[in-house]
Amino acid sequence: MTIIDYGAHSTNRLSIPSLNDYLYVIGNLNAIGLIVGETLWKVFGKRVQFLELIGDSIGAHLSDYINRAIAQASGNKHHFKSRKSVVLDTAGPDFFTPNGTNFNPLNTNDAKRVYVIHTDTIAADALISIGAVDFYPNGGFNLVVHRLTMPMF
Repeated sequence: MTIIDYGAHSTNRLSIPSLNDYLYVIGNLNAIGLIVGETLWKVFGKRVQFLELIGDSIGAHLSDYINRAIAQASGNKHHFKSRKSVVLDTAGPDFFTPNGTNFNPLNTNDAKRVYVIHTDTIAADALISIGAVDFYPNGGFNLVVHRLTMPMF
């Protein structure tokens, strides 16, 4: 299963989402994570431990909420969670500050393995190491062609 929110904020991939859009999405992550996590547990049961979740930006944190919901739905008896979360450019604003509304960010306990790839630490990516393994290609700075300057399709 792949969870990616690329372009979910806007119909135009070249535009930057507004602050209100961003806050609306992160304000609903817990509810979305619960629905998806409980559904995955009902569909896959113990086999959920073989899933790998992939998320970009806010989707990175969504994979975290999904894993927490899976653990809750399973009764936490066997600590079921996905095998791996691969997250790309985890959204930083409002997740990693004590005053943030979602001060419950992705961390290494949210999947059996959490791999984080940071490519935009200047703008919105979390600057801190949050995974079991954190990669910083290009030093964690923007690559020459960035997703906001060139559409994927």
